[in-house]
Amino acid sequence: MRRRNRLIVGFLLILGSVVFATATYALRPELFPRLDDLPKLDKQKAKTLSPERRAELEHELFAELRWWDMSSRRYAGRPGRNAREARWREMAASEGFELAEIVLRVLDPSSGTIFSMRGPMRRLQSLAEKGDLGAMCLMVGLVNRASRTQDWQQYQADYSRWLVKGAELGHPECMDQLGGRLISGVDGFRRDVKEGLSYKRRAVSLGYVHGAGAMARYYYGKGLSDETNVRRIHCWSSVADTTFTVTMDREYDRAPIFLRELEQSAVIGDSLKRLAEELRQAEVSVQDCIDLGLEE
Repeated sequence: MRRRNRLIVGFLLILGSVVFATATYALRPELFPRLDDLPKLDKQKAKTLSPERRAELEHELFAELRWWDMSSRRYAGRPGRNAREARWREMAASEGFELAEIVLRVLDPSSGTIFSMRGPMRRLQSLAEKGDLGAMCLMVGLVNRASRTQDWQQYQADYSRWLVKGAELGHPECMDQLGGRLISGVDGFRRDVKEGLSYKRRAVSLGYVHGAGAMARYYYGKGLSDETNVRRIHCWSSVADTTFTVTMDREYDRAPIFLRELEQSAVIGDSLKRLAEELRQAEVSVQDCIDLGLEE
């Protein structure tokens, strides 16, 4: 009888532990690595993925990472989150693109769930040590997303070091991320607007235009009294408008709203109001923005 009772007690303890762990996993997923519906990575295809194709996949991934659980121009509305996750899974399973697999081990776009980034960050550091520039740049992006639920400061020294390294080696995502930090003097970086704008410009010239909103914000902060600055705000806002539909950024990052505010402003002269009318009809490109210069 005693042996039977001990078996029952043992069984109940095991059952209780399983129930507790399951409940904790559901309520606090950030404490656990992703355990269910894991993304699949074709390791054989990963070995044969060409540098050119890898660069294309990196560009696509980084452009969407900041909107991972929101709407974007590519993935609009609530169904877009499911489509984005499906696309990232396809990158990993069909093309052997490991960075997409790493992202999905932390972020679940369809549900908005964030899992522990401890293991994935170790993997990214391992890849970075082997010279993987994309991994160097993904660290900061992944930490930014997971920081909603997890301590990001324990990773700050590592991702900052690799971010600088990746930017120095010319990866546009690292240059974009580092440029923004230098412009604002945040995240442990000393403020250096000139260097920050230079990095941003180089990233944009290489097609990484998803950071254009930061350029518009910077120039908006300089005021509306200068015609060239107004042109810069409009140009960078227009470029930013091509990359997303829903954003948490301030309204001045959106070109039509900015022009309407400019036209209605009581503190600017007639010349700037005429400029607003001109810009409303203008079509601008990234090169147009670059040609306006990067005056501090």
